[in-house]
Amino acid sequence: MDSHLPLVEPIAVLDTLVSELTEVEHVGGGRYRFTFIDGAGENQVNARLVLSTPAIFRAATWALRTIGARCCGQFIPDRCRTH
Repeated sequence: MDSHLPLVEPIAVLDTLVSELTEVEHVGGGRYRFTFIDGAGENQVNARLVLSTPAIFRAATWALRTIGARCCGQFIPDRCRTH
């Protein structure tokens, strides 16, 4: 998917606030189900997302860069010389 294409949202998609990722399950075909909970006492499931393996790598890369994660002085996942 080209990340430079404009997004189209004909129907508003609401944000879902979660506090914890509680489980990742392989569901077959290179896809994984991520289960998110609220973590406020009873661990209520707030969202489940099924992602392909490439989408997981892309999401991890973007998230780490967005929060400014670094390893050995370099932005993750840029090449880290010691890991």
